[in-house]
Amino acid sequence: MLARLTIFIRCAVVIVFLIVVHEFGHYATGRVVGIPAQSIRIRIFTYPPHVELKDADGWVAPWDYARYGTLARRYMKSRGDAILCISAGLMLQTVVFAGFVAILVAMNKPRPYLLPITVSVLAWPVWYVCLDWTLTHRRGVPAGDYSSLWMISPSASILVTSFVIGAHIGLVLYVNRRQ
Repeated sequence: MLARLTIFIRCAVVIVFLIVVHEFGHYATGRVVGIPAQSIRIRIFTYPPHVELKDADGWVAPWDYARYGTLARRYMKSRGDAILCISAGLMLQTVVFAGFVAILVAMNKPRPYLLPITVSVLAWPVWYVCLDWTLTHRRGVPAGDYSSLWMISPSASILVTSFVIGAHIGLVLYVNRRQ
């Protein structure tokens, strides 16, 4: 019983850490493309975690699609900037997680230690894609990173989604083959 609880806690800690990394990816890229620090902030302790932008009327969350899009276009000079900002969270979380797994492997952590973490973290982007798709179809506007990316560039959305899920599947397969 204690072993299962320990595994659950490890998985939860890794997922929460990756959520912070994900949102930081959006924030940092937003700053790089020109969003002033006083006009962008990370909201981690809200559901769902997100990055907000500020206009004259206050802070705007991504689900206020029209206002958020208007603000984002004010700062992003090109379609490439938008693709970069949206995909940065997904890409950074994937790269950081791959590095985390590499460190644990280098530390000779056994498969029973690594496999639950890699499987649970694989489930997260799959769940997120499904939730994003469902909410987007219900609401008629993008509801997450994957659908927002799709609205700007379907090919970029397919590439990013394939990279994120493919990398996670590759990590699960790699960890599962270890002794």
